[in-house]
This record gives sequence, structure tokens and C-alpha cells, in this order.
Amino acid sequence: MKQSLLIPHFLLIAILSYGAPLLAQAKGIVVEQAPYEGKVKTELAQFVTTTLLQVNQLGQALTLPCHGGESDYQLGRTKLQLKFTNDNKFLNLYDAFIAAPNERGDDMGYTHGYALVVERDLPKRLRLTLIASNDLYTQALVNQAYQGTLNGEKISNRNNQSDGEKIVTWRPQYFVEDQKLTLSLDNQKNDRLLFWRVGGGVQRLSNSQDLGPLSTGAQQTALHHAINLYTPISFNERVQIKDGERDRLGLILEGELGLQKSLFSYHDKDQDLDIEITLYTSTGIHLGTIPGTSNLSLKGGSQAQVKLPSLPIIGRLSAEAKSEMEASAHAYGQTLSPKGTLILGNETLGIGVDYQGFQGDLQNYQGYNLPGLNRTPASSSRNDDTATLFMQWNF
Repeated sequence: MKQSLLIPHFLLIAILSYGAPLLAQAKGIVVEQAPYEGKVKTELAQFVTTTLLQVNQLGQALTLPCHGGESDYQLGRTKLQLKFTNDNKFLNLYDAFIAAPNERGDDMGYTHGYALVVERDLPKRLRLTLIASNDLYTQALVNQAYQGTLNGEKISNRNNQSDGEKIVTWRPQYFVEDQKLTLSLDNQKNDRLLFWRVGGGVQRLSNSQDLGPLSTGAQQTALHHAINLYTPISFNERVQIKDGERDRLGLILEGELGLQKSLFSYHDKDQDLDIEITLYTSTGIHLGTIPGTSNLSLKGGSQAQVKLPSLPIIGRLSAEAKSEMEASAHAYGQTLSPKGTLILGNETLGIGVDYQGFQGDLQNYQGYNLPGLNRTPASSSRNDDTATLFMQWNF
């Protein structure tokens, strides 16, 4: 950004109006004017000069490099990410070996999701991002009798199915799929102190399962059935029941403004080693035409990235760790969401994991984004954490 663009037009007018007499006096030219008028113009000129200096200093600060070296920007590069989210972290491995019994995922509330993320590095260090996501929210029919068929067998939420040594419980449930398609543009890769993001898209809340294998409800049913059939793990067999609500369609508009600064930067071209630690904070707004979907957010975090020397065949290995805390305000209250991310890979391929928690009031415009539906009353208010596994490709 050119600094001259940061000088408002009214300041230029002030310079032309009051700067000429001052310049004339400096050259020894007599300019006739009333003493009081001359004093006012002198003070105003000094104020304008001070203001211009402050504006230019701000412009210089906003255009100073954020990082000590090259950023993660390559013109024309495309990054593709495929993400899978579940509240039973890592197919219950986390729950089985780490979590306490009342902290385990219950496959209700926000329970399952996936996203396809496509990023493209554009000229002028801009980034274009397309995100297609589908998230599943459910509520079990605990106190309602249900009978139906699944895979050609009669089922009921009053009966169990024996499969060898396993006892599988049928679990009919209401559900809604939160489907979003968004496109955004940002300049966060410009290595400057100030960054922004703007975007928009469409949103659909549905329980029609008309996406076939792309439906999260159908995916959950098939996943649980496959786990029960081919592994020693026992999951409840899910049966998705329509709740009678119509599909809801809406538009999305998003904006974000933030600051970023390099805390530590080391780049050794001879050793082909790069280390970068960055701090950032931002405030954002999400506007949606579906009632209850809008929110305001404030987040801050840190990101550390290490790129190692290139190896034969494997290429240049890298590791990236990120921690973030986000606070949001919405129609249902306030939510605090801590999040951690770890990514390992090389210049072409990578795998990663996100672990995210939710504290406070959940933004329940979906109807079933509720805490602890399958726990004892003492712990029923605790929200599920979620884990996201993802793969990424750069090309």
C-alpha cells in the first residue's frame, strides 16, 4: 500500500491553504494578514503537520513486514484439505485410554462432520478459500417408542441385537445437517501487521439426507454398522428419524480484521532451515439470514512452524503447531472455544489433527446442538470436545 493513499484529501487542502503563507514567510516574503489570523493559521499548520507525521508513522507500521523471512506464500499454489470431525475422538481411542467415563463423546449434539477446503495463492499475496462443509447434530428418542427396519431387519429402541459377544443397541434419533458453502478472500499471507478477510456463501439446515453418501446422517449410520460388523468395538446402531421440520436456506456474510506479528524468526538458506513463531489476534462478524446463525467473535493465538532441510525422495519435512482461543457472542449467549492444531508433512502432503473444546452457551440454531444428552444429571451440562483428522495436498 502506498503511503500517499493514507493521507486524506482534506489534509492536502489544509496544506495548500495554510502552507503557502508559512513558506512565504520562511523565504522572507511579507504577507499581509491580521496578527490574530496569522497566529491561528500558524497553530493550525502545526497541527496539520503533526497529524501528517502521525498518519505516515501509522502507514509505515501497517506496511512493515510481520515475519523475518519468507512467508508460506507461493503464487499459483493450491492447497486441498479433507477434514473429518467426531465427538468420539479417534474412534474412542482417546476415550478408552485418556478420558474419564463422563468425559467421553456420546454421539449426540454435535457429533460428526466433514469439510473440503480449497485454498489458492493469488497475486499481491492474496488468498482465495472455498469451504464446503456438512455437520451433523442429533438428539436421541430416549422416552419415545420406535419400531422400524434397518438393513432388512426389524428394529426397536426397546430391544438389543446380539452379534457374537457384542450387544448392539439400536438408537433412533432426530437429526439435522448443517451444510455450508463459503468463498472468502484474505491477505493474511502478506507478512504485514494488519490483515483482513471478507467472504460470503449459502447455508442449509436439512434432515432430508438427499445427498446420498455425502449426507452426514447416512455416513454415521454406515460407519457405526461397519465398526460393529468388522471390529470388536460396540457402537450404537443409529437410525435417523425426520423431525418434521422443513429445510431452511439462508445466506452468509463474513468479515474479519486482525493483527499479526512475528515473535521469533530464523532463516538459514545455507542449512535450508526455517523457524517461525507468530502471534495473532482478530475480531470477526458472521451474519446469516437463518435466525440465530449470526455472531461476533474475538480470537487470539500463536503459530509455530519449522521447515527442515530437504531429504532424498521425502523432500523437505515440516511441522506446524497452532493454539487458539476464540470467544463468541450470539443469540444464545457466549461461547469460549479453545483449539489446538498439529500438522506434519512435506512440501506436497500432510496430515493433521485439530482438538477443540466448547465452554459456555452453545449456539443452538440447529435445534440439537445440546450438551451431555447421554450422561448422568451431575455431568449433563458438560459440552463435548471434538477431534478433527485431516489430510492436505499442495500442488
